[in-house]
Order: sequence, then C-alpha cells, then structure tokens
Amino acid sequence: MLSWDYGRGYVGSHVENLVGKLISKGHNVHVLHIAGDEYTDVRGDRIVYGVAPHVKTNLHTITSIFSSLGDYTRAISSVVYDAGDFDIIHAHDWLVGLPGLMAKLAYGKPLVLTLYSLEEDRRGGINLVSLSIEGFERHLCDLADALVIHDEGLCKRIAEKYEVPWEKVHVLHEWDGIVDVYREVLER
Repeated sequence: MLSWDYGRGYVGSHVENLVGKLISKGHNVHVLHIAGDEYTDVRGDRIVYGVAPHVKTNLHTITSIFSSLGDYTRAISSVVYDAGDFDIIHAHDWLVGLPGLMAKLAYGKPLVLTLYSLEEDRRGGINLVSLSIEGFERHLCDLADALVIHDEGLCKRIAEKYEVPWEKVHVLHEWDGIVDVYREVLER
C-alpha cells in the first residue's frame, strides 16, 4: 500500500481500515507513507513504514510529489529487499500514484489506484498547478490496471472525464470486494 497518510485524515483512515480488513482475511500487508521520521512498525501481518522526505519544504504540491518520488523509490526498494516478492501495488490517491506507477514498471506488478476526489473538486480555480494535477490524474487512470472509487457519482465523472474503460473501474463501499479486484488484475 502506498499512501500519503496512514491512520489519520480522510485517506489515511480509509487505508488503515482497508489494511485491517485484508489482514483479517489472511493477507500480509506493507504500508508506505510519508512521515516526519523514518520508522518501521511491525504488528503481526501489518508492517507500516514511515518514509521521511529529504526535501522538507516545497513550492507546491507538484514539486512535493516529484521530490518524494526518490524517497518512495528508496523505501519501496528496501521493502522488496527485506520482505521479498509481492503481488500487487495499491496506491491511494494521485499523490502516490507516480511512485505506484514507478513500482509497477520496475517490478512488473499490477497497479490498483484508489481515487477519492478529482482535482476539479479540490482546487480553488484553474492554474498551472491544478492543470498539472489533472494531467497526473488522467495519466494514472490510463496506466493503472484497476481504479477503485467509493462513490458512484465520482466513478461516473472519472470514467467520462478521463475516458477510462468501465471494466477497469470498481465502485466499492467499505472495501467490500477489494480482494476480488486484486484477483481480477492478477489474472490479466
């Protein structure tokens, strides 16, 4: 699992909930997220890695994403070295989509991307940063093996806006059916 947050905030809480559900079904899960300090927290089949960014201050979200790419690359490589092989990459939101895509290309594993909103919902107007973020969203939707959305309306908007094939999009409430999504992308 790749996330910007873990255990706090909207996305971080969703990721923590998903990890608990997967562990209860017998899956081993490794979570990587940005943290103030590097850490590893092992709790049974759940291992959480805090990835400390080398660049602490960025001009805006885009520069933050690019500077964190190296941090995530280092962390992902370390996890793969320590833990061995893995089956799937699940990136939560566009903020970690680029490291997820990098891992997909480097290790040949499928990428599941969960989107919680669109940039048009978050931005306070159109500017170069928001247009860049929309470009990231479009690119990630195109290259992910599956998209997971929690809301039917958002699902429809993403599929139409970014021209995503419907068979690639999954609407899941409370993560019911996520293991089926994982199986589907692994079978392709």
